[in-house]
Amino acid sequence: MPLHLNSITNDSQNSEILAWMLQEGMNACDSIFITEDQKYFHIRCDIADRLSGDVIGKMVYTLLHGDKAIEVLDLDIVFNNSVPSAISFLELRDGSSDSNEYYEAEVVDGGQHFELETVNRHVIAENLIDTEREVYVSAFPFALSVYEDMDAFDAWAGFKKDISVGDTGLKVGGFSEKFMMPGGMTNANKRSDESYSFVVGRVVSFKDVEVAFGKNALPFVLAWVDTALGVIPVPMSRDVFDLEDLKVGCIIAMNADVKADVAKDDDFKYPNR
Repeated sequence: MPLHLNSITNDSQNSEILAWMLQEGMNACDSIFITEDQKYFHIRCDIADRLSGDVIGKMVYTLLHGDKAIEVLDLDIVFNNSVPSAISFLELRDGSSDSNEYYEAEVVDGGQHFELETVNRHVIAENLIDTEREVYVSAFPFALSVYEDMDAFDAWAGFKKDISVGDTGLKVGGFSEKFMMPGGMTNANKRSDESYSFVVGRVVSFKDVEVAFGKNALPFVLAWVDTALGVIPVPMSRDVFDLEDLKVGCIIAMNADVKADVAKDDDFKYPNR
């Protein structure tokens, strides 16, 4: 179950949190989607910030109606994002299954390539490959650095001066602040069934939040970062990352698991409302 809680906690096991999610957390779900053949279910419940009382995200469960019982296939967390990103699904990646699907994808407007994981996948019955979709993106970093500005990032990346491109007469002065690429392109040890992306963006806003999963309260920063995918929510713990220089306008560069929620609220029913 790729919860990717390593963005917001140093607890590598998360056993108590997972146990709570699979019991009390599941009991709190108030919306449901069922496929036409009644084989797959998605159910959801809200995630609230204890400091403000605001609903900031959702837990999403994927269930399989098996021959003898209903089984939990997957459990996801996503953060609220009201503005969808338009992307093209290019290729299904290794590691995909009924539980999760991973894709190589491309930003429709900018052309940047990246890798993603789908959430609420069974809401769409059709094959996603070679289609353009509006999806709701959250990014969960597992490696992250903060830079004062793009000049500081470019200096770190080796662009201390313009670089000539062969005999073309072109010179490259640095990265775009909306640079993005598939993860691991410079990491020969990346496994074929790993899917993540390297994402650069500018911080638009952020706030400290706290989410309780049963008795476990996790404080972290929820930042809104302007990227090639638009302005997306990025959770990051001060205990996990060095956020001393975090401020509005700074640059974040991260290796992150990019989650693309393909569902809309209208896809779900609320039985108790």
